[in-house]
Amino acid sequence: MQMLFGWFSPISLKLKFDHKNFHKCTDCRQCEKACFMDVKPRLPKKDVSCVNCGECITACNKELGVSNGLFSLTFGDDKKD
Repeated sequence: MQMLFGWFSPISLKLKFDHKNFHKCTDCRQCEKACFMDVKPRLPKKDVSCVNCGECITACNKELGVSNGLFSLTFGDDKKD
């Protein structure tokens, strides 16, 4: 039930991929390998299976470094970016 609330609430915590800096991606797919829900987090449209656990964030930060990681958690509607 919490997952459904998170999907429809404008103030819920959401995973965000920085598509503007996609060129920094090394295509290592560590974000996909880390995901226990088998989500492909780099896709433009968010997969409904994503539970916002943040494992893809950790994996990306290990590969690219914390300051260059392409994932983040944000509150609100990420379509405004």
